[in-house]
Amino acid sequence: MLNSLNLQLQGQGKLICDMYSHIKAFEVKLALLLEQVKKHNFIHLPGTQNLSAENPAVPFPAEKCVEALEMLKAEFGVRFRQLHVNAKEIRLFQNPFVADIDEAQPSYQFELSELQNCDVLKDAFKPNSLIDFYAALPNDTYPNIKNTQ
Repeated sequence: MLNSLNLQLQGQGKLICDMYSHIKAFEVKLALLLEQVKKHNFIHLPGTQNLSAENPAVPFPAEKCVEALEMLKAEFGVRFRQLHVNAKEIRLFQNPFVADIDEAQPSYQFELSELQNCDVLKDAFKPNSLIDFYAALPNDTYPNIKNTQ
């Protein structure tokens, strides 16, 4: 699970919004895994599940596993705290057409009002990558939004 996240976060051309989505998904999986291990359910740990089935007389030290998972969860909370703090800005960057104008920073509010009501830009947003979309955004009309990247 951790190796998979590591691979998802590596490489060039990764956008912060995509990386944040992977991190949030990992945190949800980690919380699910933690609750399952507390109940001695090892469905997502096939190696552990197989060992427990092969050696039922030897109890699996689930408490140590829970402790390690809780430490990992806490470490993720610390390491990625700033991403969660900036979640609204990341969401604004990811899709400015669904951003809540009232919750946006004042410097973005009027520009978001224009942007969210411009059908031409909405249509241009759908088929293009975020990088292409922001590159094509008129700087004179949307200087603050364009500089969020």
